[in-house]
Amino acid sequence: MYYNGYVLTLWGYLASLLYRTHSDQVFSSTTIANSPNLAFLLLRFIECSTFIRDSTSSRGWKHIQMPTLLTNLSNIIQASGVPTELKARAMAIRLIEKYLYHKKGELKDIWGKPVDEQGKEAALSESTEAIKLMEGISGESCVLVYLARIQVEYGTIGIRAATWDKLMAQTEHFVDREDLYGTCWALYFMAQHAVTFGDREALKKIILAVHEVKSMGLGECDAVFRRWFNKCQSWPLYKECETSIYSPPSSNELPPKSQQPSKVAPQHSQVLNEKVSQNAQSRGASFSKTLAEVAVTAAVNEVVQDSVNAIFNAL
Repeated sequence: MYYNGYVLTLWGYLASLLYRTHSDQVFSSTTIANSPNLAFLLLRFIECSTFIRDSTSSRGWKHIQMPTLLTNLSNIIQASGVPTELKARAMAIRLIEKYLYHKKGELKDIWGKPVDEQGKEAALSESTEAIKLMEGISGESCVLVYLARIQVEYGTIGIRAATWDKLMAQTEHFVDREDLYGTCWALYFMAQHAVTFGDREALKKIILAVHEVKSMGLGECDAVFRRWFNKCQSWPLYKECETSIYSPPSSNELPPKSQQPSKVAPQHSQVLNEKVSQNAQSRGASFSKTLAEVAVTAAVNEVVQDSVNAIFNAL
């Protein structure tokens, strides 16, 4: 479900599965430490919850309370035996969701209150630790931890070139169906920062990834993603770079007929689809398989509505 962008549907399944007893019992650090699959499921649930909450103007979804989600993230981080990747991921999500990054050099908490110097140092320290943990795992994407660091730097010491360069070197991980939370937020925030920097080369890489995501048709996630980037398309630099990539050359600029591609050459969309198919084969089994194996035992009827009621009563 998550892999295909059915974020709301997955949220419903997980709510039905996780909220069978009170959240204080289910999501404590002790329970997480004693339940091998719980940290993964809870983290997926939090990703879906924050994505839904941050992507809708409906007042009903504001019942998904951010302090509760932040507490659950802290429980994952503090629990023993949780895989390093999940701990680092929980740290990154907590940093992204815990603070407001509306103005350069200004860090505020979720209630809009300025964060003091001690709090800023704590955020910088945690972002460093998250990077250290994730970089220690061979072959894993570091997009989310680098993004968290970028955001923290933006609100405190100013974005450092070294961090930005590390993030932009993760091009192969910009689009990842196994990480829709990271993919969507990373592309959106990176586009904003690239425009601010006037970094055309970075922006072109980001735009290519954006169009790749749009070519996937990611279920319930698709409309939200497109709405976010409709805003970006109004930015002059973004529009300029996008036009330079995708606008066909004028008739005066067309190469000689002998140099033009043959009619059987794959079109851009076909190339993207082939790449997506390859990514699906290489990434499809891990998290999605784990989720399917654990969730298959859940009895789910009219799951979305039931889950909405269950979580609103529990929070």
